[in-house]
Amino acid sequence: MSLRKTYVAKRADSKKSQFRMRVPTRVLDRVRGRRVILPLGDLTVTTTLSNVVSFSLRTDDQKLTQRRERAAREALQNIFDAAEQGPQRLDHRQLVALSGDAYRLYVEIYERDPGTTFQWAAQKAFHRAAMEGRFKGAAVLPGQIGVGEIDQAAAAFGDDLTAGVNALPPGEAHEALESRFGLLADWVLAQRGIELDPETRRKFMVQVASASIDAGWRLKRAAAGDYTPDPRAARFPSFETKDASVTLQSLLEGWWTEAAAVGRKQSTYEAYSGTIETLSAFLKHDDARRITEADILRFKTHRLTEVSPKTVRDKDLAGLKSLFRWGVSNRKLTSNPVENVTVLRGKRRRTRSPGFTAKPARTLKAAG
Repeated sequence: MSLRKTYVAKRADSKKSQFRMRVPTRVLDRVRGRRVILPLGDLTVTTTLSNVVSFSLRTDDQKLTQRRERAAREALQNIFDAAEQGPQRLDHRQLVALSGDAYRLYVEIYERDPGTTFQWAAQKAFHRAAMEGRFKGAAVLPGQIGVGEIDQAAAAFGDDLTAGVNALPPGEAHEALESRFGLLADWVLAQRGIELDPETRRKFMVQVASASIDAGWRLKRAAAGDYTPDPRAARFPSFETKDASVTLQSLLEGWWTEAAAVGRKQSTYEAYSGTIETLSAFLKHDDARRITEADILRFKTHRLTEVSPKTVRDKDLAGLKSLFRWGVSNRKLTSNPVENVTVLRGKRRRTRSPGFTAKPARTLKAAG
């Protein structure tokens, strides 16, 4: 599905760049009215899908605008492709693995500036009340963590939050789970290009709620100044589909099938092959789906101790970016962990003085 009907413009009343894109007709009925989260790298945007998706990119910087636009197009592509493919049924392990994405998103958004322990106590109270069907009026996540939610929790549950939640009768939780965690669940699924059938989604909502509670405990500790690793983070397995794995070598071969057809040189294939062999040896695996941006950053740091910055930038990272971009554009992968990893360029050294050397000066003088 092509997303060519995309453009960035400036509104008359704003200096910030505006993203606009028409929703493909073939999926419009399936996604119209859906509220979605779009991760744009350093920015997360929440918007509602209609005939046209439109929102501010919140910058007037050209390079940042381009990065955010590219991220928005990729995120929307995942959403539309999932809608076109239709709902899937996943097993319990896969649902737990997917809920780990929700846990990590929570941590990524809030861990550097987590607020107060009281705010996270309020968050977790609402999480548990929704998960147990005791309360249906909790705010939609992810939302702003602030004093307001402390006041809302006190009004709903009293000063003793645990006792207050326990005092409310448990009930059927699906509606409360959808209200509280539905947007967060949709973000996770969109990142993976997945839609779930109704029965599987109900199971998934429970896992997202559980992961959010775990994240709340971690962030509450962070708010108290405790940033020790969270052992609960290890409970989420890697997400594995039931189809064939995507190896670095399979990415290379798929890319080369197209690249050779348009005249790319055999030497480029060989250079890319050497790069993925080096990366696989460093990571001790060749599963492209498991590779994260953190892995690539560690690889970059390691390679800078072995070869020049130019080799890392123009050979290692350039080759990996091409392969992962091909993987994303051909729906083999859902994201490119190399996209934003760079190596600084050094200043070009001057090879001669800006003035005339003695010999050219004498030559000019003689000519005059």
